[in-house]
Amino acid sequence: MAISNFERLILLADEVFAVKSDPTQLDVNQKVLERLHKIHPATVSEYDDGNGPVAWVLLIPTTIDLMNRFLKSEISEKELFELKHPTERQL
Repeated sequence: MAISNFERLILLADEVFAVKSDPTQLDVNQKVLERLHKIHPATVSEYDDGNGPVAWVLLIPTTIDLMNRFLKSEISEKELFELKHPTERQL
């Protein structure tokens, strides 16, 4: 049975970025995608050329302060995602 586009994207991300072996990177899974979609539907996008996805864009909305901390390597990608986002709707 063929794997889904989501499964292909996860495999590709792990091959390229080795997220499973780097605890500072965001390991994207269904729960992460659901949280991003709750923040805003445009946080995750993919381009499919008809043969499956060839590009995947994941945006993490944040504040200027958190962005600057990330750019200065004071916080990791995973920490950036885990910190409360002002745009995140409460459940």
